Amino acid sequence: MPNKQIIEKRKINAWVLGTISIGLSILGSFIITNITDYLSIREILNMDAADRLGKTLTAIYYGLVLFLSIFGLIRGIVELRSPKKRLAIIGLILCFVSIVVSLFMAYLLLAFYAL
Repeated sequence: MPNKQIIEKRKINAWVLGTISIGLSILGSFIITNITDYLSIREILNMDAADRLGKTLTAIYYGLVLFLSIFGLIRGIVELRSPKKRLAIIGLILCFVSIVVSLFMAYLLLAFYAL
């Protein structure tokens, strides 16, 4: 039977999820604009199709990032009962910041493709 310590090491901490989701939310704007602009999608497709593609990619990408952040929030709340309370609080803060940044970046990208 595995040790309790071994099982706890396999869990993903909330601060790891928060850090990953913040990084993904910041990089998302560069990834999506590079896909739609630098790969000449606007030249292959007409402008309306390229804008729809950009909106779709934005919604899917930031939807996944928000899902990851919400999962990190849940993990942080569960980890508040563990002895690693400080890491749980750091994870909660990082996940909350990631949600705010993701919503802001998604709003900016959707406004960009609405022009």
